[in-house]
Amino acid sequence: MLGRKTSIYILMMFLIPLSFTFTPHHSQAHTYKPSGGYVQTADVAIGIAEVVLKSIYGEKQIRSEKPLTATLTKEGVWVVTGTLKKTHKGGVAEIRISKDDGAIMKVTHGQ
Repeated sequence: MLGRKTSIYILMMFLIPLSFTFTPHHSQAHTYKPSGGYVQTADVAIGIAEVVLKSIYGEKQIRSEKPLTATLTKEGVWVVTGTLKKTHKGGVAEIRISKDDGAIMKVTHGQ
Protein backbone atom coordinates (compact mmCIF):
# COMPACT_ATOMS: atom_id res chain seq x y z
CA MET A 1 0.00 0.00 0.00
CA LEU A 2 1.33 3.44 -0.87
CA GLY A 3 2.09 5.81 1.96
CA ARG A 4 0.66 9.32 2.09
CA LYS A 5 3.91 10.94 0.95
CA THR A 6 4.27 8.52 -1.95
CA SER A 7 0.67 9.12 -3.05
CA ILE A 8 1.21 12.88 -2.96
CA TYR A 9 4.45 12.51 -4.93
CA ILE A 10 2.75 10.41 -7.59
CA LEU A 11 -0.19 12.81 -7.80
CA MET A 12 2.22 15.73 -8.25
CA MET A 13 4.00 13.84 -11.02
CA PHE A 14 0.64 13.65 -12.76
CA LEU A 15 -0.42 17.25 -12.10
CA ILE A 16 2.84 19.00 -12.96
CA PRO A 17 2.89 17.86 -16.62
CA LEU A 18 -0.82 18.63 -16.83
CA SER A 19 -0.19 22.18 -15.62
CA PHE A 20 2.14 22.80 -18.57
CA THR A 21 -0.87 22.37 -20.84
CA PHE A 22 -2.41 25.52 -19.40
CA THR A 23 0.64 27.80 -19.49
CA PRO A 24 0.90 30.59 -22.08
CA HIS A 25 2.30 29.39 -25.40
CA HIS A 26 5.39 31.65 -25.26
CA SER A 27 6.62 30.00 -22.05
CA GLN A 28 6.69 26.48 -23.56
CA ALA A 29 10.27 27.07 -24.74
CA HIS A 30 11.37 27.16 -21.08
CA THR A 31 9.67 23.94 -20.03
CA TYR A 32 11.93 21.00 -19.19
CA LYS A 33 10.81 17.73 -20.74
CA PRO A 34 12.82 14.53 -20.31
CA SER A 35 13.87 12.98 -23.62
CA GLY A 36 12.10 9.74 -22.66
CA GLY A 37 8.88 11.50 -21.69
CA TYR A 38 7.43 12.20 -18.27
CA VAL A 39 6.23 8.61 -17.67
CA GLN A 40 9.33 6.62 -18.47
CA THR A 41 8.75 3.44 -16.46
CA ALA A 42 5.98 0.97 -15.72
CA ASP A 43 6.30 1.78 -12.00
CA VAL A 44 5.56 5.46 -12.62
CA ALA A 45 2.62 4.56 -14.89
CA ILE A 46 1.20 2.23 -12.23
CA GLY A 47 1.64 4.89 -9.54
CA ILE A 48 -0.26 7.48 -11.58
CA ALA A 49 -2.92 4.93 -12.50
CA GLU A 50 -3.44 3.91 -8.89
CA VAL A 51 -4.01 7.48 -7.72
CA VAL A 52 -6.42 8.28 -10.55
CA LEU A 53 -8.32 4.98 -10.37
CA LYS A 54 -8.75 5.19 -6.59
CA SER A 55 -10.23 8.66 -6.97
CA ILE A 56 -12.78 7.31 -9.47
CA TYR A 57 -13.59 3.78 -8.26
CA GLY A 58 -12.53 3.91 -4.61
CA GLU A 59 -9.57 2.51 -2.72
CA LYS A 60 -11.30 -0.76 -1.78
CA GLN A 61 -12.14 -1.59 -5.41
CA ILE A 62 -8.68 -0.85 -6.78
CA ARG A 63 -6.97 -2.66 -3.88
CA SER A 64 -9.04 -5.74 -4.80
CA GLU A 65 -7.64 -5.57 -8.36
CA LYS A 66 -3.98 -5.59 -7.40
CA PRO A 67 -1.51 -6.19 -8.74
CA LEU A 68 -1.85 -3.54 -11.42
CA THR A 69 0.23 -4.26 -14.52
CA ALA A 70 1.53 -1.85 -17.14
CA THR A 71 2.36 -2.51 -20.77
CA LEU A 72 3.82 0.07 -23.15
CA THR A 73 2.33 0.09 -26.66
CA LYS A 74 4.40 0.85 -29.76
CA GLU A 75 2.51 4.17 -29.93
CA GLY A 76 3.99 5.20 -26.57
CA VAL A 77 0.91 4.67 -24.41
CA TRP A 78 1.02 2.87 -21.07
CA VAL A 79 -1.95 0.52 -20.65
CA VAL A 80 -2.40 -0.18 -16.94
CA THR A 81 -4.90 -2.86 -15.94
CA GLY A 82 -6.06 -4.49 -12.76
CA THR A 83 -5.97 -8.22 -12.09
CA LEU A 84 -9.19 -10.22 -11.76
CA LYS A 85 -8.90 -12.79 -8.98
CA LYS A 86 -10.09 -16.30 -9.80
CA THR A 87 -12.68 -16.07 -7.04
CA HIS A 88 -14.20 -12.86 -8.40
CA LYS A 89 -16.61 -12.24 -11.25
CA GLY A 90 -16.67 -9.14 -13.40
CA GLY A 91 -14.02 -6.94 -14.95
CA VAL A 92 -11.10 -4.76 -14.00
CA ALA A 93 -10.04 -1.16 -14.36
CA GLU A 94 -8.00 -0.04 -17.33
CA ILE A 95 -6.33 3.32 -17.84
CA ARG A 96 -4.22 4.58 -20.74
CA ILE A 97 -1.48 7.10 -20.00
CA SER A 98 0.73 8.92 -22.51
CA LYS A 99 4.41 8.15 -21.92
CA ASP A 100 5.33 11.45 -23.51
CA ASP A 101 3.28 13.93 -21.50
CA GLY A 102 1.44 11.93 -18.83
CA ALA A 103 -1.99 12.67 -20.27
CA ILE A 104 -4.79 10.35 -19.23
CA MET A 105 -6.16 9.14 -22.55
CA LYS A 106 -8.82 6.68 -21.42
CA VAL A 107 -10.29 5.26 -18.22
CA THR A 108 -12.67 2.31 -18.21
CA HIS A 109 -13.80 -0.55 -16.01
CA GLY A 110 -15.10 -3.90 -17.21
CA GLN A 111 -18.21 -5.47 -15.83
